[in-house]
Formats: sequence, structure tokens, C-alpha cells
Amino acid sequence: MNEELAISKRTKYGYDIIDIVGEITFEDSKKVENYIQSHVTGETRHVIMNLASVPFINSSALSLLVKIMQELSATGIDLLLMNPNETIRGLLEITGVKRYFKFINNENELIEKLKSKELNDMLELKD
Repeated sequence: MNEELAISKRTKYGYDIIDIVGEITFEDSKKVENYIQSHVTGETRHVIMNLASVPFINSSALSLLVKIMQELSATGIDLLLMNPNETIRGLLEITGVKRYFKFINNENELIEKLKSKELNDMLELKD
């Protein structure tokens, strides 16, 4: 018996972060898809799916991740996966789709990457 899936969105650091809590099963896949379609408006060019509280996804959820990535990519929006556990990473790898995704380990890593990009941008401005 799995608990009700919870999905929420926050915008931070110029990224839409979709926090998902619970297992993503066949029944929940449509809920995730509908949420993404109605809450990702294109105001940011990057969407992060935070999977830190997702212990398990099944093949339907895996198929959904690929579909969402393709749909967002077609509109110029990058999808990044944050905090996927080893089981989820393993499933992505075994099925051969891991190479299509960008990963962020956690929000601290995101902040460090943004600081590094800011610094690089500042240094490029100086001649």
C-alpha cells in the first residue's frame, strides 16, 4: 500500500523545481504529467524534478519522464533530475535512457554551478 503522491512547484534560482513525494506508479503517472503540463508555464527555461522523496518508479513512470523531457525540450525547456536514488538511476541506466537526462545531485550543487557560471560570465565581460 503506497501513500498518496504529493507534487508541488517552487521557483528558485531561476528554475522551476517540481518536488515529488511518494512512489510514481502507473496510476500516478498521469497525475504527474497533468501537473507538469498545467504548472510549467515556460517562464523559466529550466525545470528540475526533485526526486529526493521518490523511493521507486515503475516502467510507466520511466516512460513518463522520457515523454516529459521530450515535450519540454521541444519548447526549449531543459529538464534536469535532482536527487534520484540509486534504484532510479539504475533503472535509467539499464533501460538506456540515462544519457538523455541531465542530473543535479542536490540544491547545494545547483547553487555552486550557478555561482561558477556567474563568475565565468563576469570574467568574460572584463577584457
